[in-house]
Amino acid sequence: MRHMLLLLTLTLSSSAFAVDNFFIPYYYRNRPAMDTFSAIGWSDRHLVNAEITHDWGEVDDHNGFDTNDFKYTSESLLGAYRLPNNLSFEASLFRNEEQDNLPLQSGRNEDFDTNEYHVAAGYEFTGTPIALGVAYTNHREEVTSQNTGHITESTTHTASIGAGYRLEHQYFLGIGYINQDFLSGHTDQTARNYYLGGGKVWGDLKTPDAAMEAYLFLMNNQGTQEQLLRARGLINCGPLQYYGAAAYGVEQGDAAGSNWDLRLGVDYEINHWYVGPELFVSGSTTSSGTQADNNNLTGSLEGGYRFDKFDAYLRYGNQRITHDFDDVTVDTKNTQQWLTAGGSFKF
Repeated sequence: MRHMLLLLTLTLSSSAFAVDNFFIPYYYRNRPAMDTFSAIGWSDRHLVNAEITHDWGEVDDHNGFDTNDFKYTSESLLGAYRLPNNLSFEASLFRNEEQDNLPLQSGRNEDFDTNEYHVAAGYEFTGTPIALGVAYTNHREEVTSQNTGHITESTTHTASIGAGYRLEHQYFLGIGYINQDFLSGHTDQTARNYYLGGGKVWGDLKTPDAAMEAYLFLMNNQGTQEQLLRARGLINCGPLQYYGAAAYGVEQGDAAGSNWDLRLGVDYEINHWYVGPELFVSGSTTSSGTQADNNNLTGSLEGGYRFDKFDAYLRYGNQRITHDFDDVTVDTKNTQQWLTAGGSFKF
């Protein structure tokens, strides 16, 4: 259970950092993210982004016992480039080292090391409004006991493929498929995810007035099925960019329940200086298996300076997650903060 809670925490934390796109080009000004499916083929980005992040926080139960302090430092590198022949490439590297200090009565301290790489390629056909995208991600974690030296390893392989079609008046349609394999010791789990959606861009395709996309997500994972509807978009208004995203999903099977999330953000620039606050909230309820109510509230503030081809910035974030379990499992609360320094070179 401890490792499952950590995995959930890291997943929610990473989801609060950026907005990505599946079926339309990428237009967000801050918090850069990777493209997926046909968005890789439509992408016209030429950039290199690097970040270093220091996180710290604690996990404890609602009675104030079993406090677990943790801290870690992570580095990430992202690159995107489009060739003159409409072939696009994207890649990223991520490395994380965490020290997990459990209370003395538990007799257990652990170090968590994470390494991840992601490669993707897309193509937009000449003379035909069709784009394709493929991607692969390798995510590897090592948990080392400071007391015994025992190492537990887990690896997740994620492969995706997608296609999109651009209609008149800049409407986009797309489909996508993701296959995910999780390997840890004698555990081997596979999840298959299907996506169907589309979007629209208003104004110029390079610098639009507004853009949005929505999609239906279908998942089948080890006896659990999920259906989720998500919409996200942005509006550019002079020095301001407003963006947001919302989703609602339901699950059936071994882990039946529901989930939702909402993201709101803004980017305001004046005289090359910019500031970008963002709020992310989510919740989920599990009504079968291990019953639980999970809630996440994350706020972050990014600010920096934009040169002609280079952005430099700092970002502070604060996250609070609560897990209200049934009578069998102890409720927990996670408080996490982070500070990020980064820069992007655009060419």
